[in-house]
Amino acid sequence: MTHVRSYAETRSCNNCGTPYQRRRDAAKKSRGLFCSIKCSNAGRFAPLTADTAVLKSLYCEQDMTLKEIGTKFGVNWKRVQRRLAAAGIEFRNGRRRNPARRSMARYRRVAEAMKGQVVHHLNCSETDDRPENLVAVSRQRHSQLHKQLEQISAKLFMAGLISFDPQNGYQITPKLSELM
Repeated sequence: MTHVRSYAETRSCNNCGTPYQRRRDAAKKSRGLFCSIKCSNAGRFAPLTADTAVLKSLYCEQDMTLKEIGTKFGVNWKRVQRRLAAAGIEFRNGRRRNPARRSMARYRRVAEAMKGQVVHHLNCSETDDRPENLVAVSRQRHSQLHKQLEQISAKLFMAGLISFDPQNGYQITPKLSELM
């Protein structure tokens, strides 16, 4: 039995503006932006007509990504990168990272280079990357540790040390506050 292709919405080609129906599987992956291979190649291999000063302004001052700039001028991001590299621009490191998130260097110091090892935060705060708060464990052990935490919190709730309020969520009771 053959599979019938399913199509998403009708859209206009990014290169020539011709309306076409994009395949649903391509739409899920943000692909299928051109009506044909010819238009796709024209977009990737077309000459970059923008001035280097404009590209530099968009990248450095307006903080646009190479992909966003390429889309704006209808070319592949690599063409923009080559033009900016020729102009001596230093590139940002790939993704825009949230500085509050963990650093891979710190994880590499904690976790061994074994496949399947993950880093567990002892206080359950993913933003607390102090070495004394991190431990390297297998994925199975990591799951067990989180299940233990859930069991402990359930026991605290059953003992009346933690209460639940529909508006505020879980709260520490005065009884537990005295013990702390």
